Amino acid sequence: MGRGGAWPSPAPGHAPGLWPLGWEQELPVRTRRVRWASGRALPELSPDGRSPPVPQITTTAELLSNRGVINQFMGYVGCAMKDYQQAIALDPGYALAYFNAANVYFFNRQFPQAYSYYSKAMALDPKNESAFLNRAITNTLLKNFEEAKADFEAALSLSPFSAAIYFNKANLHNALGDYEQAEKDISKALSIQPYDALMHKLRADVRGKMGLIKEAVADYKNAISIQELISGE
Repeated sequence: MGRGGAWPSPAPGHAPGLWPLGWEQELPVRTRRVRWASGRALPELSPDGRSPPVPQITTTAELLSNRGVINQFMGYVGCAMKDYQQAIALDPGYALAYFNAANVYFFNRQFPQAYSYYSKAMALDPKNESAFLNRAITNTLLKNFEEAKADFEAALSLSPFSAAIYFNKANLHNALGDYEQAEKDISKALSIQPYDALMHKLRADVRGKMGLIKEAVADYKNAISIQELISGE
């Protein structure tokens, strides 16, 4: 879904206790097979078996950000953050580097820093619905509830058929005790992504609080059936 270099998240709803984040970007490393240390493309051998000169690759913010994503996938979070910060220093207008750095701060539970970097990414790229979603989740964790609501609405205006946005928005309203709105949001999420056990479980919880016991039991049964089906695959 193409904003280059962002670290993708788990599929929405399959990590108990964690809200899914909106990271669905691909990883467009534009040079063939890049060495992390040198940043040089690996050369192809010529027909006579001799290796042509190794081409020099100009260091760019995009290349550094892509390398940061690779480092992050490999578990080298410190190296990843260094790459993102170098990318920002090289090109202060590169929104994706701020977004990726914000993701690192988020997973390290450094929520104020994550908020700041998501905000910078959004200012530079106001059409990045993932940044709005992730800042909405961050605002929820920081208990900035009104701003979280506004971020969720902005994310939906950019991506109106995102189950992850509706799921996280439902979590917010459930936490605030606004069960009718939470039920509407989670039902919308399930209309988009019907075979998600965690979403059914959330709706069961919300409906139970609303006194809709029969409907809550049906959702719990659906959640169990889906989970058993997944476990049996």
